[in-house]
Amino acid sequence: MFEHESRLAANYIKTASDDFRALARKAAPGIWSAVPGEHGTTRLLARNAEEIAVVTGVWAPTTARYLTVLAPDTAYLVAELMWLSADEIRKGALPTRLRTATLELAKGITKAQAPSSRTP
Repeated sequence: MFEHESRLAANYIKTASDDFRALARKAAPGIWSAVPGEHGTTRLLARNAEEIAVVTGVWAPTTARYLTVLAPDTAYLVAELMWLSADEIRKGALPTRLRTATLELAKGITKAQAPSSRTP
């Protein structure tokens, strides 16, 4: 039973990894930066100061800085870590806490895109 669950979890994580990589591929390229804007807004900028978004509201500065951490370059690295972890999960070689954290990350990525019935 544990082996079957590990295989399902590994497959789910690999799929989420591919989905996350695809999302990053569709985003504005490069490392992003957050710059204070007018009237309490924060501008999110890509390379060459190209504006990606303007974030408003009380949480604008913090949200914009958070988004700079999750820029496409970081997403590719996270997707790669997930992909590499999936093989270890399939073999039952990854510690339970890491397996659980990786699976929760995969569920979060999948949930952010669209509801799915593939959750293991």
